[in-house]
Amino acid sequence: MSRRALTVFLLAIALVATAVAPVSLYAQGLVVQSTDVQAYPTVRMRVVLPPELVSQGEEPTFSVRENSVDIAGVSGRSEAEVRDPVDVVLVVDVSGSMRGRAMVDAKEAALIFIDSMGPRDRIALVAFASDPEVISGFTDDRDLLGDAVASLDATGETALYDAIVRSLDLVGAEAQGDEHYLVVLSDGGDTTSINSLDSASSVVGDAGIPVYAVALETAEYDPESLRVLAARSGGKMAAASDSGEFTGIFEGIAQELLNVYTVTFTGLSPATSELDIELTAANGDLRETARVTVPNPAVQVGSSSDADGPGAFVPPRANQLWMALAATAAFASVGLLVFAVVTILARPQTTLEQLDLYARSGESTLAEAARGGHGESVRSRVIEAVSSLADQRGLTGLVRTKLERAGLPLRPNEYMYFHFLAIVGVGLIVQFATGNLLASAVAVLLVTVLPIALLENAINRRRAHFEEQLPDILSLIAGSLRSGWGIQQALDLVVDEIGEPAAREFKRVQSETRLGLPLEDALARMADRLDSPDFRWTVSAIAIQRDVGGNLAEVLDTVADTIRERAELRRLVSSLTAEGRFSAVVLVILPIFLLVALAVVNSSYISTMFTTGLGLAMLLLGTLLLIAGSVWLARLTKLEV
Repeated sequence: MSRRALTVFLLAIALVATAVAPVSLYAQGLVVQSTDVQAYPTVRMRVVLPPELVSQGEEPTFSVRENSVDIAGVSGRSEAEVRDPVDVVLVVDVSGSMRGRAMVDAKEAALIFIDSMGPRDRIALVAFASDPEVISGFTDDRDLLGDAVASLDATGETALYDAIVRSLDLVGAEAQGDEHYLVVLSDGGDTTSINSLDSASSVVGDAGIPVYAVALETAEYDPESLRVLAARSGGKMAAASDSGEFTGIFEGIAQELLNVYTVTFTGLSPATSELDIELTAANGDLRETARVTVPNPAVQVGSSSDADGPGAFVPPRANQLWMALAATAAFASVGLLVFAVVTILARPQTTLEQLDLYARSGESTLAEAARGGHGESVRSRVIEAVSSLADQRGLTGLVRTKLERAGLPLRPNEYMYFHFLAIVGVGLIVQFATGNLLASAVAVLLVTVLPIALLENAINRRRAHFEEQLPDILSLIAGSLRSGWGIQQALDLVVDEIGEPAAREFKRVQSETRLGLPLEDALARMADRLDSPDFRWTVSAIAIQRDVGGNLAEVLDTVADTIRERAELRRLVSSLTAEGRFSAVVLVILPIFLLVALAVVNSSYISTMFTTGLGLAMLLLGTLLLIAGSVWLARLTKLEV
């Protein structure tokens, strides 16, 4: 496979991994409505089973682990026959994005849901477009509810969060039973609410009312909002790619609301501050697991025993495994992207460099054999592995050149080892601390790019400092030559009288010439290390003078005067273009600042840009335009002197 084909292949894999990594499973299988530990060690858990666990012809069985210890004597009882009527608020999105077939299917699914509930269950209907509206209060009159559903019409914007808050107010004012639910149908794309996602989810969590959310994939699809509301309340979410799926989803929700079980067991009274309860429901080969964490009444007097709310809900193991795989895919994608970019930028190795690598590898093997085959420490082995891989890719020479130009006393393999260690360490720390894949990917990219940027900045500052010293150095050498000193003695005077970084570089030239390297070659190597055009011209002038003869002192004075005039002209140009450069910085930073500010002030509003196809396309286009504008402005404000 050619180098270009390999690079394209790596980039393709990275893009696929990046696209797959952020996916998560929103819907949960087993819902724990409440955990009662008031009579501890007796514990009662009220749970809702998914339809497949109660449609096997047999009663489901339950098992419990308390703080990772199996509990014996677990019993479960269905409340289908003896339960009290429940109150359900059916919250339907009637905004313009639901117009057409979606609205027709939503009405049909709502009617089926109403018919599927128990005859004594009370249902209220809230519709929301630009504003939420209570179409019908709580009632068990199916005809009245049918007329209310038939009156729904799609038009206007989407006020999802206001509808959630209004529905909770309705529950508080009119609900009669002890069990309350919200069943929400929407595309999730809130556009006009006064309330934010944070405030709505906080109210839902405090109320302890499970939210069953159904998200329709439309142009305004925003599953994240509904996922947060469902998870915060201990409810569930399901996504429908087509409105024809509404009927099946709503039938499943109705069955789950009827599939309520009470699980009772006797705890072990452990000496811990919290009880970690893992409940498993099984029927045949089907199993679902949920976990809650509640305060231990045996050691916490006066603590709350109700585990309602979002703090007690832990996703099943299947979702935890999926998130772990997603995190691995995210790190792999970032690594592949970085490797692909480095592969593009690194130059191919020449034949001589490959032979040099082979020779050094042989020397390393012989040295290890001479030590009796005993390896170095783990750190040394890792450094050697990194160095070997970098040598094969031709990166060691590039890193060595950068470190020399920056004046850093590090070997290339050590720098690459610590850089790699920082990338992996920071990525893992951020992932475990936040659990956010996007934050981890951003942290990995920052740690990948930041040391390189700092190294380039150190190189530029060191070069600029040297070029400021250069006219004085040339004048000092010219004065020494006029006094009758030789060029070598003049360079020794520079080492003694001039500060860093010039002193270190000329001292290296001094050492190389004493070891037999011609002065012109030593100075040329110094010019390559510093990557200074001004010093290259100086070296060329010295080389020409030594070949053809002439007054070297006058040549150096002329070069020094030229460098001073060019530096003065640079400062003049810099002052004249300062306004343009400052404007360029403001124009580049302003869109990023506004994006971050909107994400902080109203995250639900800006989330559409990251969760919809149109939003992602706009974000990509804006990024490309921002890059193009930055390059253009940099060209306009940069003048070659």
